[in-house]
Amino acid sequence: YNLNNPVGDVSAVILKSYSSLNKSLSFAEAYRYNMETIKKTHELARIYAVIPLQTTWDGDVQLDDYRSVIVKVANYLSIPVVYANIESGIWKDGTIMPDGIHPNDAGYQLLAQYLERKIISI
Repeated sequence: YNLNNPVGDVSAVILKSYSSLNKSLSFAEAYRYNMETIKKTHELARIYAVIPLQTTWDGDVQLDDYRSVIVKVANYLSIPVVYANIESGIWKDGTIMPDGIHPNDAGYQLLAQYLERKIISI
């Protein structure tokens, strides 16, 4: 996220053909290209889009803008979305994320248990 590459217009990206995607133009194009490539090259794979956790990160673009791209592209490609940011029980203000960005060992354990339960239930 935020690597001198704009988020992009996800609605416009969804209207493009796969062959015309330019993964270097924006996060939206790169994310759609990556997810669609995985679907095309691994047709039997079970693919999930996991929404990034809450953080105290405050870059030029809000993380919610990236989350929105992930949800819209995943929905477009019929990929299940896992809302780890609101369902996992890991919050940026707690002791599980001491730096406000990365979970500690207990946080990673909680996240792994949540992802296991969620993926099995989908």
